[in-house]
Amino acid sequence: MKAFLVGFCCTCILFACFNFLFGETPSYREAVVVVKHGDTLWDIACAHTAENEDVREVMYRIQNSNDLKTLHVYPGQVLKVQQRVPYNAQYDGLMIANK
Repeated sequence: MKAFLVGFCCTCILFACFNFLFGETPSYREAVVVVKHGDTLWDIACAHTAENEDVREVMYRIQNSNDLKTLHVYPGQVLKVQQRVPYNAQYDGLMIANK
């Protein structure tokens, strides 16, 4: 039983390391947004969030890209927004990445 647990733990660790080393690295494209009256950082982040992405991560990227100290945005303010580029793959016997 002990040998089984050790083997299972080693397998889990190897699987986690493989995913960490060879997992997909997200790519981003930059968009420019002019804040309109009534816009919030949350609204802007929601509009630029990819399908399987957390809005809070997008807000964090917007804050870092624009050196924002607070979550407040003002009408007329120009913000750089990094949008995640979706990963598309086709399977025809071979994996081909389309970007």
